[in-house]
Amino acid sequence: MNPTLGVIVVVACVVLLMPVVVLIATAVRFGGERRDRRMAALRLMRPDGLRTE
Repeated sequence: MNPTLGVIVVVACVVLLMPVVVLIATAVRFGGERRDRRMAALRLMRPDGLRTE
């Protein structure tokens, strides 16, 4: 296999997978913020007797 062709294949794979990586990173970031907000609300609603801290 020609080394130039190998480099082109690797670059093409990276370029094609980049939007998928960006989408996953964005989903994780937004999901984390929403989860943190929901957990904070649950902590505020919990009675003092059930706190584990």
